[in-house]
Amino acid sequence: MNINKELTNKVDRLIEITKHLDTREVIGMINVEFQVHFMQRNVFEATNLISPFKQYIYLLNLLLSNPKVECEDQVAFEDSYEEIKKLLNEISRLYAFIFFPENTEEISDTWRRHRELAMPVFMNYFNMHSLPYEEQIIERLIDWASPFNSTLQEAIGISVNESIEMYRYIQKMLQEQLTSTQNDTLQLLKAHEFFVALMEREKIDFDIAMEKTREAFPSNNNPFEQDFFKINLSKFEDEFSVEKTECFFNVFSCEREESEFYYYTEKGNFDTRPIIKINGQYYVPIYKQILHAFEYRFFEILENSDKRSSFFKNRDNKSEEKTKSIFEKLFGTDAEYFTSAFESPDSQNEHDLLIITKNNTIYIVEVKASKFKEPFRDPDKAYQRIKRDFKSDGGIQKAYNQAKSLHDLIMKQERTDLYNQSGEVITSIERSKIKAVYTICVTAENFGIVASNLSYLLEKGVEDKYPYAVNIFDLESIVEYIEYKKIPVIKFNEYLDFRSKYHDKLIAGDELDIFGLFQNRFDIQKLNSVDKYFVSHEYSDIFDEMYFTKLGIIEKMPKPRAKHKNNHKTKNRKRMAKASKRRNRK
Repeated sequence: MNINKELTNKVDRLIEITKHLDTREVIGMINVEFQVHFMQRNVFEATNLISPFKQYIYLLNLLLSNPKVECEDQVAFEDSYEEIKKLLNEISRLYAFIFFPENTEEISDTWRRHRELAMPVFMNYFNMHSLPYEEQIIERLIDWASPFNSTLQEAIGISVNESIEMYRYIQKMLQEQLTSTQNDTLQLLKAHEFFVALMEREKIDFDIAMEKTREAFPSNNNPFEQDFFKINLSKFEDEFSVEKTECFFNVFSCEREESEFYYYTEKGNFDTRPIIKINGQYYVPIYKQILHAFEYRFFEILENSDKRSSFFKNRDNKSEEKTKSIFEKLFGTDAEYFTSAFESPDSQNEHDLLIITKNNTIYIVEVKASKFKEPFRDPDKAYQRIKRDFKSDGGIQKAYNQAKSLHDLIMKQERTDLYNQSGEVITSIERSKIKAVYTICVTAENFGIVASNLSYLLEKGVEDKYPYAVNIFDLESIVEYIEYKKIPVIKFNEYLDFRSKYHDKLIAGDELDIFGLFQNRFDIQKLNSVDKYFVSHEYSDIFDEMYFTKLGIIEKMPKPRAKHKNNHKTKNRKRMAKASKRRNRK
């Protein structure tokens, strides 16, 4: 198979279809299917797509970069609907074949090793959209970028805080419009039932039945003619001023016009300008993408400004502060927390966070905030970049080496003193009193399978245990879940032991999937009989349940009687599916 030729043929066909589609019809379909989860189906069932978020963004990028072509024989959108989805899935799957051998290619151990890692990293990077909850993204925007509001205002005319206010206003506006549309839809369905009953049961003729129905249901609103995903510009200007509104839409909106965009792995206009302008009106197909556009634009501006060094320093500091606050939430006053702890009085070998609990369990935590770079399409080049980043000063290997250094120091001597930057002793650790020592590598970004299965790249001694590598957002979600379910803190240690013991067997792109597996009373003995175990993303549904319960969208699950158990679960599952537009994790 000629992969490039196949890929080109399918992309060209998809472009040809999009050129004949009306922009509003496409964004309306995406909004209804992806955001609303019509008929209470989950997003995968509603869309029949492998990776709905990524694939719809790709479709929108193609649509926006190819102006509509008018012709006499216009194809109805409904007739192209299924073919579009089929092509999106085929294009996504084709990228996996890049990592398969060609007919004449020699397969060596190096060839296998490179592709065993490069393929899942590549597919995960380009098929998985950003996973955090929107509150986590907003907090990061404020922590990382708001100290540089003056730089951002000079560059684009609006600050981080103003942008977030505008996002929340858009979110509220669209939700109110959606609720109104849903109410109108219910009224329309009731009116239809009333009309049919008059016609069939009471044998009233059509005209009289229609007149009686209009009298009973006087509203003239047709929900199918309403654009609940359109921004009311006049209201927006009243709320934020004409000048600020103009700045905002200049930066974060785009129109459909000829531009360079082709491949699924490229960034297009919609990635960074997710509000679509049509004839002076503004539409939002996927409102959470606005937050991702904030991240991209704000961080890009600061990284390329004279505040670059200050921005990175603040990013690193805030990541360390956030990590400490998460562990404080987990252990509370049952532990002591030491930041910037040094192994010697002359400030050598610094450690980001040391936690010592009252029962003398020690956690050595190193935090890395560097970016996870986009992998190359070429498997060998991709492997080398992944490996290089993993072993860089901002990588997981470096974090492990730092933590292991302190671990070994503590275990080889009876007493270990640690110091602050002034050379003062801040704590003394007696080896004989230690119950357990855990090494934890926390990253600001999600490193996917590179972190969830460190056996691919981590260099360690044969007898040494695997550290726990996790990104800040997943760590926060796990700690919140432990608190929410009132799980004893000792279970966190049991999870760390589980992760270390079976680390090289588990294949997952998301740490929450693995924690969900652990919490699901999975028969752990099964792992002893397999080399690799692929963890389903469905295990992380426990976090969505927690999230929606906290928002009051679904009821907290009691211990139900047997005869009510299935009905209660089904009811909550439907509410979760309907509400999951608030989450959009997958």
